[in-house]
Amino acid sequence: MIPEDGRWHSGFSLAFDSDGVLHVLHNEPDSTWHRWNDGAGWQAEAISTQRPYSGTSLAIDAGGYLHGTYALYGGSASLVYVTNESGTWDEIVVDWCGAGAAGDLARLMLDSDGFAHVVYGDISANGIRYATNRTGTWEIAKFHPTRAWDAWFLSAAMGPDDAIHIADYNEDRSYLYYLSNKSGAWETTRLSGIEHLRTQPVFGNTNEIHVLVTPQYDAGVYYGRSDDGSFILDEVTPSIAVGTSTIAIGPDMVVHAILQSDDLSSMYYATQATDGSWEVSLLDSGEIEPGPNPLIAIDSLGRPHVAYHMELPRRSRGLCRAERWFLGIQRSRSSRVCWRPRF
Repeated sequence: MIPEDGRWHSGFSLAFDSDGVLHVLHNEPDSTWHRWNDGAGWQAEAISTQRPYSGTSLAIDAGGYLHGTYALYGGSASLVYVTNESGTWDEIVVDWCGAGAAGDLARLMLDSDGFAHVVYGDISANGIRYATNRTGTWEIAKFHPTRAWDAWFLSAAMGPDDAIHIADYNEDRSYLYYLSNKSGAWETTRLSGIEHLRTQPVFGNTNEIHVLVTPQYDAGVYYGRSDDGSFILDEVTPSIAVGTSTIAIGPDMVVHAILQSDDLSSMYYATQATDGSWEVSLLDSGEIEPGPNPLIAIDSLGRPHVAYHMELPRRSRGLCRAERWFLGIQRSRSSRVCWRPRF
């Protein structure tokens, strides 16, 4: 699948349904789209024709219905929740933040009864918000004393008991917060061991937080895991100056990571071997640069899927940007990784 040249495609998210079909939610300059592969090829449908503001988040319930969030922009930003449970796409404005940015970097989760829970940044209120429709109507909580722009590293997950777990790196103060309502009330803990490093957290299970950390001004990537509030960091690679990193945990608890070089010239795939060492291989590079913010998702077989875009050279007058989307799937679990574009 190659979207129309000259259009900016961004803010994408991935999710697998119970049949193993991969679904993609993403933004265009003036619309939000759902794409999926039905076996005959990639299909597409527009969900919204309003101007999106920020990224998307996608989840699929036990019945195969899709649930998504994104932010709309119109002089102010709104957190929007959508679902196709009724057979058509229903769009609900959950939160509106005036001149701020409700819905920025939202993380959507579904509990065991299929109700939605969303954690997202809020620029105007200098904090993080949590919204849920668990009671039948949308309720919003505001918490976490940090500027929302620090929520670029926000991560959230739901445990098997439907408790919410949140990790957020505060770049100004250089430390990581952990929040959870597992006790019935929201509790905040400051985690130690990763000060003064840019951090991207992700959850592997109820309490275990995995992080990729990169020095702000030096090359190198480090990995840490914690379930007790402190981190011990292992070196993934000393030689790559990373601008963007993405981490995911497979069903077998194997750690997968995508490392985007700081100059956008190369993209790397990294995974942890059984002996604890890290294997790093080149995923893409060359004259046509892979664009920023790649995304990784792991299927039920433990295979990583990576979605990213390529910024193509300008070929004609008046064309500001041309892009193509790619999805790479790891076909082999050996140290030699074979990536094949799917669309």
